[in-house]
Amino acid sequence: MFQPAKRPASKVPAASADPDAIKEKKARNERFFWKQVTVENTAASYQNYLERFPEGEFVAEARRKIDELAHPAGAATATTNPPSQ
Repeated sequence: MFQPAKRPASKVPAASADPDAIKEKKARNERFFWKQVTVENTAASYQNYLERFPEGEFVAEARRKIDELAHPAGAATATTNPPSQ
């Protein structure tokens, strides 16, 4: 009966140790997460993004969106003029 020769175990780790590849994978993960956050479009989802990626690419936009959702532009303001009679 034929039995193939056993190959020696590879010394290369399963996950790539290339720093650029790791950085790109993290960036892809962040962009994917951000896309989901923008679809959900809630203050909680933007806050989750900030907690998960505190120095991420979209931090400023997430903070701006949290502020917009907390203070909508269409909300009534105290400085509006009353209707004239």
